[in-house]
Amino acid sequence: MAPLYRILERATRNWVDVVVCVSQFEEEQGRDVLGEYPSVIVRNAVDIRYFRPEDRSSHSEDCRLLLVGRLSEQKGQDFFIPLMRDVERATLSLVGEGPDRMMLEDMVLRLGLESRVSFLGECDVAQHYRETDIVVMPSRWEGLSLVLLEAMACGLPVVASEAAAGDFGENHGVVVTDLLGKRFQEAVSRLIEDPPRRMELGRRARHTAESFLGLDQRNDQWLRLLTTLRRESQSSPDSDMSIEEIRARIHSREIGGNGVS
Repeated sequence: MAPLYRILERATRNWVDVVVCVSQFEEEQGRDVLGEYPSVIVRNAVDIRYFRPEDRSSHSEDCRLLLVGRLSEQKGQDFFIPLMRDVERATLSLVGEGPDRMMLEDMVLRLGLESRVSFLGECDVAQHYRETDIVVMPSRWEGLSLVLLEAMACGLPVVASEAAAGDFGENHGVVVTDLLGKRFQEAVSRLIEDPPRRMELGRRARHTAESFLGLDQRNDQWLRLLTTLRRESQSSPDSDMSIEEIRARIHSREIGGNGVS
């Protein structure tokens, strides 16, 4: 389907005044498909009052890992489950349903991991964030994952592939640039052994969520964007502005909130 999507995106590119991207990472990827185009970043957002840090004083002898997402090739459960053989003192909970569930359950049984890997299905993920120490995201491709934003809002450290990390780097979690088994496993294992670093990464993640990733900030960005486009349409309905002129007008009004601490 990817080639078809690319054809459709190129065909519809000239029908729009501006392309809205959910991250700088996605904006850069878009240029590979569309070339230069007028764009603005309006990041995905989460309810930071609902997804918030909780008291994790309840002690667990093993570090609790959480992987949230559709059970499919994209989310990388098939990549991470075998790594659990070498991740010591940890359990893994998988939240979500999808076409790969039977294959993944067979994998767990074949590897003898049934006592350490559990399938929770579709459920209220907020409760499981409260019972988690580290969120793992070995996705093969993403835009800007809501799971990443939810984990950040909950003050949780994340170990993510480069695709899953979006615009958020080492200040907010651990980013594994190459999705290689040994490298990802070692990143998780090091974080398990370093509780102070987990706490600091979680604190930074929550700060960024409060500053940039709340629903109010996202809604304000959309409102400013729509207001600007309406004004441009009313002032020059037949305007044939260049890409550079459109981008300059959009960014001069500080639409998109591109800053990330």
